Amino acid sequence: MALEIECKYCGVDEHRVRSQLDQIATKESFHFERNCVFESTPPVLFSKHWLLRLRTTYARANTRVVLTLKRPPAAEQRVEGLKVYDERELVVDDAEKAAFLLRGLGYVPCAIYEKVREMWRLGGCSICLDWLPFGFFVEIEGQAADIDQAKEALGLSMCVSSDQSYHALHTLYCETHGLPTKPGFIFSDADRLMWCGRVGIPDMGSIPTLDGAF
Repeated sequence: MALEIECKYCGVDEHRVRSQLDQIATKESFHFERNCVFESTPPVLFSKHWLLRLRTTYARANTRVVLTLKRPPAAEQRVEGLKVYDERELVVDDAEKAAFLLRGLGYVPCAIYEKVREMWRLGGCSICLDWLPFGFFVEIEGQAADIDQAKEALGLSMCVSSDQSYHALHTLYCETHGLPTKPGFIFSDADRLMWCGRVGIPDMGSIPTLDGAF
């Protein structure tokens, strides 16, 4: 079983944490993500807290497609205050073909979300600086003790931590700001163009419909 153990931090000073990472960590990647979430027909995955996702990452040097299934862990594997999932990943060579196969098996695309991620390595942890359409977050993934050490090293102890998914945080953001909730979240065309320039990839244009997500 491959366990994903992580915690997100909100209200982080982006410039301060990047300056700290420059001194003590190693930068691994910087990329733009487009994710498509699939649901069964009839829908049962969300009700079981399962996530079936096809993710395409676009970087200056390459494009990578990963199919992921996340499921809640066994009760004894849960960690208070941390997000823990049984995660299985499969690298595929063609997002369109993978999506076609998922549809053929009865899964339908139900949400698209976008994210820009800068990944760092600090000790036993992966440190992710995540820019989403609704805010900036730091995500630390690793073993519980390593996450605690990385949090202290980056001065995140006073920041608000969350064991929720980005989908849950987006729903909370919409409710707090009196906005209608949506199943996904995407950048505006202007912001997407800006991020494509920063990542060093071609302009991807407007977001496609769910049926044309890839």
